[in-house]
Amino acid sequence: MATANPSTSPAAAKKQGKLTSKDLIALGVFSVLFIVVTMLVIGLCSMSVIAYAASVALAAIPAGIVWTYVHARIPRFGTSLIMAAIFGIVVFAMGSGWPVALGLLAGGVVSEAARKPIGYRRFAGIAVGYALFQVCYAAGLFVPMFAAQDYYRSLMGSNSIDPAFMESLLATVTPETFVLIAAGSFAGGIVGALLGRAVLK
Repeated sequence: MATANPSTSPAAAKKQGKLTSKDLIALGVFSVLFIVVTMLVIGLCSMSVIAYAASVALAAIPAGIVWTYVHARIPRFGTSLIMAAIFGIVVFAMGSGWPVALGLLAGGVVSEAARKPIGYRRFAGIAVGYALFQVCYAAGLFVPMFAAQDYYRSLMGSNSIDPAFMESLLATVTPETFVLIAAGSFAGGIVGALLGRAVLK
């Protein structure tokens, strides 16, 4: 009679620091929730140019509850990367363009790189990884506004964005203001992680 290989069991996978099938299902579900919360805040911020420029930082705060919960529940390599990849695929399918998807994917990689030396189970690793993820997301969203304006105009035109709003946004987001956006996104990530830890307690 054949016996199961203990090295492939869920318990063994967890012991080895690997994601289990149950983990992957949870990641899929909570990634969707994370995306919904983030996009809801960003959608509300789109009513104002200034608010939209701060949208990643603002969205990072409530979404941090979901991120922190998932990383506390699944403290293993791949958690950040899978959530980022799912987010990237969704926004690309929604027409946000490849720079945003690339920024999200890069954010997942950077988050994993930050969490590993600090510790997957340590809150500091979760918080720093999340804050860096948000900075990469902001880069993918805002850098094309001054680094590739023709591409951005074409992309936003295909999404039926109000030309006046788009031009006002392009005038607002510059290399100088992006430094503030990136700093705000990092801070929003830290605040979101702290909020997540407070809620989990």
